[in-house]
Amino acid sequence: MTNFSEVKPIDQLIQKMKDQKISFSKELIYVHTDKPYYMAGENIYYKAYLREASTFFLRQISKTVYVELIDPKNEIISKKLIRVDGEHNHGDFKLSTELEQGTYQLRAYTNWMRNFGMKYFYEQDIKIFQIDMENRREELASKTENQEIIDRSSNGYQQDYDLQFFAEAGHLVAGVPSKIGFKLLNENGLGQDFSATVFDNDGTKVEEVSSDHLGMGSLMLMPESGKSYYAILNKDLHKNQPKKYPLPSIELQGTTLKVFNSRDDLWVVQVISTDGKLGEGAFLLTSQRGNPLFGFDCTTSNTSIRIKVPMDNIQNGIVNFTLFDKNSQPILERKSFKYIPKVPVLETDQPAYKKREKVTLDITLPSNENGAKLAEASVTILDKNLIDLSVKEKTLESEWLFKEGIKGNIEQPKWYFDDFSKEKSHLIDNLMITQGYEKPLWVNHLEDTLKMDYLPERGISILGKTSSIWNKDKIRVSEITMTSLSSEKSFVDQVITDDEGQFTFTGMVFYDTTEFVFSAKKYNVKRAKTTENKNVDISLYGVDSPVIYPKSTQEFTSTFNALAAYEKEILEIEKINRAFDTKTIILDEIEIFDEADRSEFDRPGKLHSNAQTTIVIDQNTMAGMNMWQYLQTTPRASMLLRRAGVSGVGASLSMDEDGQVSELDQTLPIILDGFPVDMYELQSLMASDISFIEILDPIEASIYMNSSNGLIAMYSNTGNLSPNYTVYGINSFKHPGFYMGKEFYTPKYDVQKEEHIKPDHRITLDWIPNVAFDSLGKAQIEFYTDDKTTDYVIEIEGIHQDGELFYSTHDFLNK
Repeated sequence: MTNFSEVKPIDQLIQKMKDQKISFSKELIYVHTDKPYYMAGENIYYKAYLREASTFFLRQISKTVYVELIDPKNEIISKKLIRVDGEHNHGDFKLSTELEQGTYQLRAYTNWMRNFGMKYFYEQDIKIFQIDMENRREELASKTENQEIIDRSSNGYQQDYDLQFFAEAGHLVAGVPSKIGFKLLNENGLGQDFSATVFDNDGTKVEEVSSDHLGMGSLMLMPESGKSYYAILNKDLHKNQPKKYPLPSIELQGTTLKVFNSRDDLWVVQVISTDGKLGEGAFLLTSQRGNPLFGFDCTTSNTSIRIKVPMDNIQNGIVNFTLFDKNSQPILERKSFKYIPKVPVLETDQPAYKKREKVTLDITLPSNENGAKLAEASVTILDKNLIDLSVKEKTLESEWLFKEGIKGNIEQPKWYFDDFSKEKSHLIDNLMITQGYEKPLWVNHLEDTLKMDYLPERGISILGKTSSIWNKDKIRVSEITMTSLSSEKSFVDQVITDDEGQFTFTGMVFYDTTEFVFSAKKYNVKRAKTTENKNVDISLYGVDSPVIYPKSTQEFTSTFNALAAYEKEILEIEKINRAFDTKTIILDEIEIFDEADRSEFDRPGKLHSNAQTTIVIDQNTMAGMNMWQYLQTTPRASMLLRRAGVSGVGASLSMDEDGQVSELDQTLPIILDGFPVDMYELQSLMASDISFIEILDPIEASIYMNSSNGLIAMYSNTGNLSPNYTVYGINSFKHPGFYMGKEFYTPKYDVQKEEHIKPDHRITLDWIPNVAFDSLGKAQIEFYTDDKTTDYVIEIEGIHQDGELFYSTHDFLNK
């Protein structure tokens, strides 16, 4: 960071930017999948990357990621909870063979991201194909004859178009040579390449222009005072009344800004002002993703000032240049893009391999300025003749580097980084001037306060709400106790609900289905005291998925005939599986319980082994009597209750605002099927519902709560709560826990095994979600080829510990 003490006017602004970054820390997420498209019946393997949005450092405040697979009807068909902790940050979706063909959506987000809008979510279209045995895809010799290609020519432009022009930094000033970007969209909202002619208001031809990529391009123009300009598509020039597309209006006097970014290490910014803004006082702020970088005093009596901006230590991505007046109000803004590829070196020990031969892949990270070598990365290895990586729309680089600063849909974002060159840099600059242009309104929101409706999650969250058992619409502030019943890891916590009766338990980390029991007692807010009133209804729920909005999708546009070969290979794999798995019988999933012989007095969850007295209840004799009445007639039980200060005569009761008995002076030393009960439950429970009761002395009862005088343990006829009996103030909930991704299976042929007789056909040769690098930035991966003669492509994506992103591919041959 530059020392801002020399730039006094912007000190306060800089501090506001820093404060907002801390208060409203944002996150970015990306999901790397093993393939860009799939056949029904396959598995989608994926790895989630999560970072703090401004630096891409491991400073994000969330650890919990939701990954959803959404069908073409905008319904979630599978949802996984992933803990991004460096080990379990990957997962998979098993695709049913019955899935309909179409464009599915993979969506990932954190709960915290929802505070800032869905634009921070990760969304990826995934095409899932079905095999139609009666209408097979044909595998043709030509690599373009059998493709579903978008015809952007649209039969000679016979449709409506939207051609827009954008002045650099938003201002076109008379007498100042200016760069103007443009973009043409067809009626489908897609970029359309074109050529056009620019005229002035006198009808004089000024210049011919044509797009460079997907309807985007730029031109240089010297705007003249008193003139206006428009363009006509060349294909319409012959018409009597062709459609005219206006260029930006010309300001007689004004201020504009130019960026010269041809050098990697040093950029030049030129501010030109013909309206005296520089003489009044102005300064330039350079920032990236909300981080202030440099400040420059631009006050001068001249009409122009040139500023050199060092770029050595600035990360790849969008860089904002914002010009402020003497009152710290933004005048204009220009976005530019820095990109120096950080390409890891991928080397296989041979260029070509035999079938089932071991491949050793060495990965070396590129050196960076601060010597950082640690990184996080994932690798997939694919049959290049079956999977066309050119249809892949996004990478970690394109997703995060374009995320903040580009409006609307970016077509083919990955394309800008493939085989990066100076020409690609020019095309990205066109993107900055067109889709990247916006007024610097962000400055006006630096003091905004944002209501955070969604909490950051470091673990699993369980939410709930309490109300009166008698009136569900009536909020009941309560004390909630949560207890897990897991034998591996226990969770016990207690909270007081808010004034709306809402509560949240969060931060729990577990990977197996775990049952939780929640008990509630009314909380007296005025006395700041928990009562013994359990007339509380507990509603439990998880984190709901955000709304799913319909999206337009693009057609599948493979550049060669991969899909037909892919379908053929899927059928071949199925044929192999059927031939070699004929001795396998697949059964529906069943559960087998091995029950030991048990006494009728043994019950699941029973903690004690001996009882002072066991009483079997006579169902006929006790008909019509509730359990409170029954205990009063049982000498040992009534004696224990009197010792505990509770009896039919001596119990001290009070009424709550509902007119119900609200409180006992002491908690009852009574449990039912392992759960504590109170007076109301005893009065509503019939004695005929109970099989037996056990009276425990203080020593045997010491393993239970509230048992200093002993305990009465009651057990129902069914071993659980009777269907006619409602336990107030208790609810339970089973949570599946974080998902543990399945390990990708890849055979090893170093030791011969009987199962190796089966032909080996793999589409994804290997999937490594977490590549382990040493301190020198090196990693080594070993895997075996299969039985096909084909070309393979290795794809790696990842991020350095210093926030720099990388992507690379490498080919090898299997002979």
